[in-house]
Amino acid sequence: NSDTIAWYENKTIIGIEENQLNNLNIYPNPTKGLVFISSKTETIIGITVFDVLGKKVLQLEGNIQQVDISSLQSGMYFLRIVTDRGEFVQKIIKE
Repeated sequence: NSDTIAWYENKTIIGIEENQLNNLNIYPNPTKGLVFISSKTETIIGITVFDVLGKKVLQLEGNIQQVDISSLQSGMYFLRIVTDRGEFVQKIIKE
């Protein structure tokens, strides 16, 4: 019983309008460990980090403004960000 998710694009939009994506800033990308998320209009409810195989490697709840992935191996990961208006997925690279 494992949590998996699969997708094929850099940004997969799920229940959020395209212009709302501009309200979320995710940086730096690539990162050495800390990823910052800022928004003037969105309230973040939770963030889940998945590896390239779709395995959940980190889950955070609440109004998250940074994610520490320094303990993860270098490679590609996906942030699933849930806001009060919807959710979307962003690819990030861990150096």
